[in-house]
Amino acid sequence: MCRPTQLASGLALALALAPLASTAAELNYTLYTGLERSDNIQLVSTNPISQTSLIPGIHFSLVQQGSTVQANVIGDMQYRDYLGSRFSSQTQTSLAGTVNWSVLPQRLDLTLDDYASVQPVDYLASDAPSNQQQTNVLSIGPTLHFGVGNGFRGQAELRYLNSYAQKTQSFNSQRGLAALRLLRQLNPTDLISFNAEQRRVVFNNRDQGGADYNSTELYSRYVSKL
Repeated sequence: MCRPTQLASGLALALALAPLASTAAELNYTLYTGLERSDNIQLVSTNPISQTSLIPGIHFSLVQQGSTVQANVIGDMQYRDYLGSRFSSQTQTSLAGTVNWSVLPQRLDLTLDDYASVQPVDYLASDAPSNQQQTNVLSIGPTLHFGVGNGFRGQAELRYLNSYAQKTQSFNSQRGLAALRLLRQLNPTDLISFNAEQRRVVFNNRDQGGADYNSTELYSRYVSKL
């Protein structure tokens, strides 16, 4: 079963790969603390509860643009101490990060993506502390680049994905992805691609209603950057 330590392990791997590059990574961080007062922390229409919260935290970013390792990680971690013990204290983390290791330049890459956020347990209920949970999606795998001809280039990808939610057990899953892509750069701003993807999804808690499945997708994409 997936654990919250996935988030820490993903960030640790990002930090571990950065020193491999020929240029130094740029790590920035800000420590902060705040005091928050709400006269209706549960956002209800009757019997509102007033709550004061102490919120220390850290905001950080990591940027690495080396020839071997490229990384872009930004995140925020805070500890919400609900004074008075009406609610349990929480550690909340948001993170969006990508680390790419060029194992063989322009031929073989190893890529790690990690996305963490705080989401509601029930989207139809109020955004109360008891209705919040930590989620995390981790993806890692190799990408092989190869030439095709006629202006096209190819990519073959393998990915392992792990999805985790603190309370919603039906969200937890293990996924495998195999993809083959043909890409053509039409001009400096426009890109067209043809994609074939095969997925295998296995849920960790089948008794929560999840059913394992396979899926195959064929699609094309046109991207224009203005």
